[in-house]
Amino acid sequence: MKEEFGTHSLSVAVKDIKVSKVFYETLGFQALDGLGSVEDKWLIMIKDEVKTGLFQDMFEEKGPCHFCIADPDSNQILFDQHND
Repeated sequence: MKEEFGTHSLSVAVKDIKVSKVFYETLGFQALDGLGSVEDKWLIMIKDEVKTGLFQDMFEEKGPCHFCIADPDSNQILFDQHND
């Protein structure tokens, strides 16, 4: 039985939004128009069906369910369930 968990995104707290944007673009992601900007220090990027949020100096996301973990370099990663 397949469970439906809704739409999910991965959000990453980054130290330099410009550097992070270039990095994710090399992986094939593209910034979504109208959803953040380098100047605003946050972006939503997409590759196929995968959405990744990049957030510099902020981490205010709330959804029906979310949790944060840290990667080996102590970067915070937010897993967030939301409704589209």
